[in-house]
Amino acid sequence: MDKKRNVLLVFGIIVFIDIILLLFVPGCSQTKSITKNDYAMGVYVKITAYGRRASEAIDEAFERIREIENKMSINKDTSEVIEINKKAGKEWVRVSPGTYYVIKEGLKYSKLTKGNFDITIGPIVKLWNIGFENARVPSKEELSLKKELVGFDMVALDENDNKVKLNKKGMILDLGGIAKGYAADEAICVLKKHGIESAIVNIGGNISVLNTKPGKIPWRIGIQDPGKKRGDNLAVLSVVDESIVTSGYYERFIEEDGRLYHHILNPFTGMPAETGISSVTVITKESTTADALSTGIFVLGLEQGLKTISDMEDIEAVIVDNKKQIFVTPGLKDRIELTNKNYKIIFTE
Repeated sequence: MDKKRNVLLVFGIIVFIDIILLLFVPGCSQTKSITKNDYAMGVYVKITAYGRRASEAIDEAFERIREIENKMSINKDTSEVIEINKKAGKEWVRVSPGTYYVIKEGLKYSKLTKGNFDITIGPIVKLWNIGFENARVPSKEELSLKKELVGFDMVALDENDNKVKLNKKGMILDLGGIAKGYAADEAICVLKKHGIESAIVNIGGNISVLNTKPGKIPWRIGIQDPGKKRGDNLAVLSVVDESIVTSGYYERFIEEDGRLYHHILNPFTGMPAETGISSVTVITKESTTADALSTGIFVLGLEQGLKTISDMEDIEAVIVDNKKQIFVTPGLKDRIELTNKNYKIIFTE
């Protein structure tokens, strides 16, 4: 007998997930799942895995996620990234291979999106501080000063020694737009190491699925309706062995003088990006890639965002605009189901 339960994100990016437990074949024992929740990387994390070693595998996956947080966060007392920021404009800092990899990937996608995703946006992020108690709308003068400290081309790498240096004093490296994706990828690797063949990892909306659900059924991942309450989706995607990351204006924001300011900031203006886009969902094999691209495409806007996707291999996207149109890349044509008839799907070429 099928069991069905809806899993809602309780913090950050909200994605609706429909998980159905199925029997492999009649007469066989039911495949059991283990689910564990915790708080890490500033978001709620949920991991579900199937198999005899599921509990042990999930525990180790959480350990790996916390290890990444401790090395890459800028919201703790110490971390490798905080050390880089402290020595900005002064010294090189040697970091662990994982941190170096994420910084290198971050610079790659910063360049690919022409700076619309930029891992040096930290000074502007800290100025707004959206998501924290002292969040506020900064002045134009403040933004003008901080924008001078943003520029991915001012980051130097020494691959021989895993060293990183920020070339200008006051720069702040912020891996918040890519580190959760890397953590999801690493969690999947840990689960695989334990022989897990079916699992779903949800790190604050950065979702990675391992293979199919038991019974060789694709996972069904819902895309949040930006204008509705949490858990109301506008479409459902069928995914297998992929990562799905959504960036939307509704995730975190502040309100001042009757105006909402969301957390997806344009590195060039220092202001929340205004491109007519409500949300961007990227589907690909690696969550690291999907994490960076979902933000970059949101800031790039519809036309340039779709062009960026079309120039890449094995990347699909769903872009929702503020006119209730859903732009879907060709590879998802037979994998998306519209669940809110108020929206219109437009398949791109």
